[in-house]
Amino acid sequence: MNGPGLGQMSLFPPAPAPEPLLCWLWLAHTLGAGSGHAGQVLDAFGGAQEAWEARESDAFRAAAGIPAAQRASLPGNTPENYRAFARRCAARGIRILPYDDPDYPLAFSRIPDMPLVLYCTGDPRWLNEPATIGMVGSRKPTEYGQQAAADLGGALAKAGAVIVSGLADGLDSAGHRAAVREHCPTIGVLGVPIDRTYRPPTGSCGGRSSEKAVSSVSTRPRASPWGGTAFCSATASSRRCPPRWWWWRRRKKAAPCPR
Repeated sequence: MNGPGLGQMSLFPPAPAPEPLLCWLWLAHTLGAGSGHAGQVLDAFGGAQEAWEARESDAFRAAAGIPAAQRASLPGNTPENYRAFARRCAARGIRILPYDDPDYPLAFSRIPDMPLVLYCTGDPRWLNEPATIGMVGSRKPTEYGQQAAADLGGALAKAGAVIVSGLADGLDSAGHRAAVREHCPTIGVLGVPIDRTYRPPTGSCGGRSSEKAVSSVSTRPRASPWGGTAFCSATASSRRCPPRWWWWRRRKKAAPCPR
């Protein structure tokens, strides 16, 4: 339809904008695991919906990098494609925390490769608690080390601190269990699917903590159909055990949490 000063007009209404959560899932998958471009994309566009709308622009290519820009235009890689995945997470009690969620850990914004999406079980309000203390250490501690970690974890928790750990065997679990025994809130920062702990046979801390006031966060949900691509601390490898450097990157994600 044409008219004076109107130019070309469409007879059909514009397509509705995709839901914000689906856009965040799309952007996290498109940028890939542990992308150093995450901060640049947010600086350039402000949010996931804006990045989706600009996906074919030179500005998006410059901020996201060429590989991500190519993935952004792949057939089927749209926000709507992630709706079923989001429903599976909801059905399993996994809350998706995108970067703009009020409960997203503000400290994560200090790192350039922050995960754009986190997966959380438990009470997410503890993720921004200022009085947090990280407890990590050897997976094969001495008896003295095990007891020392338990004493520290219990005493700090009773004093009001929120213990943060990776829920791994050894000193991580010792401090974490001690806080749980005191019925105090804890945070587990996981580099594996949200419903499991790494090498869990002797640790069982994750299962016990889920009965308490614990909050667990991961960059990778069990429900993910894309394997390691949603796993911001690792590659998309299908290997059972991650490479050694993976643990450094995982701890970098946990490091901003304690204050």
